Amino acid sequence: MPQPNPDLLTQVQGLDGVTASVEGGVTFEHLDFNQANPILADVNVRKAIALCVDRNDIVDTLIKPLAADAVVLNNRMYIPSMSDYADNGAGYEAPDIEGAKALLEKSGWTLGSDGIYAKDGERLSLRVGRRDPNPRRESIVELIAASCKDAGIELTDDAAEDFNSVRLPASDYDMALFAWVATPFQSSNATIYGPGGAQNWNNYDNADLGKLFDQANVEFDAAKRADLMNQIDTVLWDDMVSLPLFQFPNLVAYSDALTGVVYNDPLGVSWNANEWAISE
Repeated sequence: MPQPNPDLLTQVQGLDGVTASVEGGVTFEHLDFNQANPILADVNVRKAIALCVDRNDIVDTLIKPLAADAVVLNNRMYIPSMSDYADNGAGYEAPDIEGAKALLEKSGWTLGSDGIYAKDGERLSLRVGRRDPNPRRESIVELIAASCKDAGIELTDDAAEDFNSVRLPASDYDMALFAWVATPFQSSNATIYGPGGAQNWNNYDNADLGKLFDQANVEFDAAKRADLMNQIDTVLWDDMVSLPLFQFPNLVAYSDALTGVVYNDPLGVSWNANEWAISE
């Protein structure tokens, strides 16, 4: 189960005696904004970046070659295959370069002669942290840097081998590109987005959101709980804490001599390894 990308899938499919498939998983890719950064503490800047990122281009270029039915993700609580999924990303369906510029200028940013906005002598230049090596994420950073440059925002690739294990939990980034795992039990999201949450590495603090989590996490009615979770996601869009990108496709490959392999996300591919057999 390697990190999938179109070139790798083509290579694996070309191997003799190998079965390969791409399965929809419960993991989703997203771009996070560290609000401890003074530039990103301004919601207008965060929204401007969200408006300049061409998520459709990312999905079309990098994900649809793996999964033809892939769509842009517009929810942080649910993935599209879940029945409670709601498209909460109104206003961010497509890039809006002029809208992004308007938000920046509303916050006092001025377009410089180099095509990048600046304010109080500081250019609007931000690091995008990610784990390395990862060709797909490298390509994502290239795509968002190119599209956001048109909006006067400079994004630079800030890859590191220890990013996920060391720098991410230390909030050592401006923006972070990584994945969360969606689960049937959304209570875990309180640690990611709730005030003081153990995985709230974006330093986001919204007391009202904490109250919504408190309500949702004691609600036994499934429909009411889903409504509360989607209310939470709507608040996260309003505050632009993170930008969801896409549901993560999983590439599974194994020898044709192996029988009994059944993919089961989030358990992965080895969950029933006791039932595997080698055919002669």
